[in-house]
Amino acid sequence: IFGMDVCVTLERPGYRVTRRRRKRAKIGKDHRVSREEAIEFISKVFGVKVEGW
Repeated sequence: IFGMDVCVTLERPGYRVTRRRRKRAKIGKDHRVSREEAIEFISKVFGVKVEGW
């Protein structure tokens, strides 16, 4: 996609524990998705080149 602004949120399975009403819990630092990891995933799965971040 060239010339479009796209906003994407990536979460690992189990991230719902921060948003649920009962038994809320925090997500550890290792369980979060980093920017570099997200770009690598998008590039590999969808074949998209990410520029200008």
